[in-house]
Amino acid sequence: MISMHELVIGKKAPVGHVIDHINNNGLCNIKENIHVVTYSQNSQNKKKLSGRSSMYIGVHLDKEKRWTSTIRINRKQTHIGIFDDEIDGGKAADEIFKNIYGKDALLNNPNMSIRTTKHNRIPDEMITKKFIESITTIKDLKHIIRKKKLCSLYGGDLKLGDVNSANFEKMKGVVSNKLFVI
Repeated sequence: MISMHELVIGKKAPVGHVIDHINNNGLCNIKENIHVVTYSQNSQNKKKLSGRSSMYIGVHLDKEKRWTSTIRINRKQTHIGIFDDEIDGGKAADEIFKNIYGKDALLNNPNMSIRTTKHNRIPDEMITKKFIESITTIKDLKHIIRKKKLCSLYGGDLKLGDVNSANFEKMKGVVSNKLFVI
């Protein structure tokens, strides 16, 4: 059986690899959103689980109430360090993620991200007219409005509060027209 993403890129993933959706939306099967990655790279795309002691991936509060940063690389637990502050633990984990995964690193700190962060899964090069047409969530559309500085916060004329389920399709057209004027 061929999956939709295999059909889009025209091949199956090689042994030891999987096909990954860059924006973590498995329903968004456009070519710009799909790439082949190793299992290790794909496992790095996990979201932060709720009910954990830290808001950052790779950081937890240990028994002595210290912030400890550890990550798993190729199924092996790696200790990064002990930190006075949760944020420093997150930044240290990010440095390791950047060294291992390069531009595909899913980082805790949005200011350190090259391609993406855990809150920002849509890189600039992926925002095309076709991509905007394929968006299925209000959250992704609002993200593009913010990222491209089309909202009133950045001097644009769109209001994020105006994007809702009743006018979702219309707003996709407005955003597309503002970004891709012919």
